[in-house]
Amino acid sequence: DRRPDADRPEPSVDSSAPAVYVVNIEGYFGRDITPTAVRQIAKDIVKHRPQYVILAIDNAWGTLGGQEFGDDVNQFDQLWLTEDIEPILTKELPETLGYKPQYVAWVKNAMGGAAFLPLNFKTIYFSSEGRIGGIGRLEEIFGSTGDERVREKQFSLRLGHARGMALNGGYDARIIEAMARTEYVLSYRIDNGRPVLIEGEPNPDLNEVILTDDGKGENEDTIQERARGQGNDNLTITADIAKTIGISKGTVDDLDSLLF
Repeated sequence: DRRPDADRPEPSVDSSAPAVYVVNIEGYFGRDITPTAVRQIAKDIVKHRPQYVILAIDNAWGTLGGQEFGDDVNQFDQLWLTEDIEPILTKELPETLGYKPQYVAWVKNAMGGAAFLPLNFKTIYFSSEGRIGGIGRLEEIFGSTGDERVREKQFSLRLGHARGMALNGGYDARIIEAMARTEYVLSYRIDNGRPVLIEGEPNPDLNEVILTDDGKGENEDTIQERARGQGNDNLTITADIAKTIGISKGTVDDLDSLLF
């Protein structure tokens, strides 16, 4: 063996240390991130039998030609792909292993369909630039024509499935409404160090802070705000927001820090 490090001894491994398997969820939803790909990964996880499975989510957000999407581009209907992927991890894998590993979602970029995935897990960390979003303006996906009741039924169907994922992870399902529906208003306050979400406008006397406004009139995000990811018609969960409202356990930018 002529490799430069051929004579270097292998690093010692503590046999009692918990095994960790890192899954890098990268590429485009529907092309690179598919149920088939995740099922292949699950087979490899079974071979290693780890105690921890870290899902490092960093999906591509843009066109296949490389054009980056803004935060306000709606890919809500990638929800159905996530619905096919999630049971592979939460049901099929534990059944095959005979135990349920501890899942950790590490959010770097979870936009569109990827936004729903981390919300299925009780332990979420963010990178400094991490974000969850890309499912806003749900009311626009069917246009403004046709039967309003039919459109509302379709909205409710989609939101019901998405809320279920948030509830699986132990999160307040109102964050789904705030991320998806422009007219939905959500605020928060901190009570005894704990975040409390409030549906509606904030009460300044209670030190409440708005997360999303109704997007109407003067509240409508400008083109510049939307382009810069600074709008609040729909909620995009950043690392700071995630930590403030109790979604994220912390902010880490490298795997060693996350493992620690």
